[in-house]
Amino acid sequence: MDVFAFAAYGLLILPLIIRVDGFPNGAPTASCSTMKPGHSVDPQPISTSPFFTHIFNEETVSVDNVVRLELRARNGVTTFKGFLVMAFDKDDNSTTAKPIGIFQVPSDGRLIGCIDGDQNAVTHKLNNDKKSVKVEWIRPKTFAGQIVFRTTFVQEFNTFWVKTESKPVSFVTVQPTVTPTATGATPIPAISPKTTSPQPFSLSTTTSSPSSQSHLCWIMQMNLMNVRHFGLEKGLRGVLKDLRCFNIT
Repeated sequence: MDVFAFAAYGLLILPLIIRVDGFPNGAPTASCSTMKPGHSVDPQPISTSPFFTHIFNEETVSVDNVVRLELRARNGVTTFKGFLVMAFDKDDNSTTAKPIGIFQVPSDGRLIGCIDGDQNAVTHKLNNDKKSVKVEWIRPKTFAGQIVFRTTFVQEFNTFWVKTESKPVSFVTVQPTVTPTATGATPIPAISPKTTSPQPFSLSTTTSSPSSQSHLCWIMQMNLMNVRHFGLEKGLRGVLKDLRCFNIT
């Protein structure tokens, strides 16, 4: 085979090699705007995709946390060879929407810069069969709202799904929990049971009515004879005198 024949053979076989292998080292930046692999065939309907982007953080994330996601098959078994994933503002559905945020180095793949960005997209670095790829994404500090992840999955050269969309992720600001403390509380005074000191017994003619005073005099006069032998007669007579009792015998 002469040199010209070999060159012509190479020109014929090279497109076949590219067709079979696609882009084994990941998606080129030229594919960022459309997220299509450039395989010259139409993508599969998104609704038929066996693959999806799973969000570990669920649907609400603190603004200080990274978003952890996993590219995988729904059945956990089916494999894919290539992928391209980016994050977008959910409210920006324009054809010129730009990816936002940055990614950390994935478990299987590499970082690329798309549409004047840096590390804002992740793609494969080998076209080996993959069951799962784990990625972490960091939001821009100035972003507030909801984001979605759009992922292109390539199963085979002629079988791929473009811009499959994850569930939206919302960001919230978590306020520190403050335990209220009682300050300046007025202590409740202890209530002591009321006690009454015994009052000395006294006889006063000013506080007795005439009828009660006469009755008292009569009682004491009747007992005057009974207390003589106890030596109390003198004291009792003094009381009768204070009460102004008369007719004392």
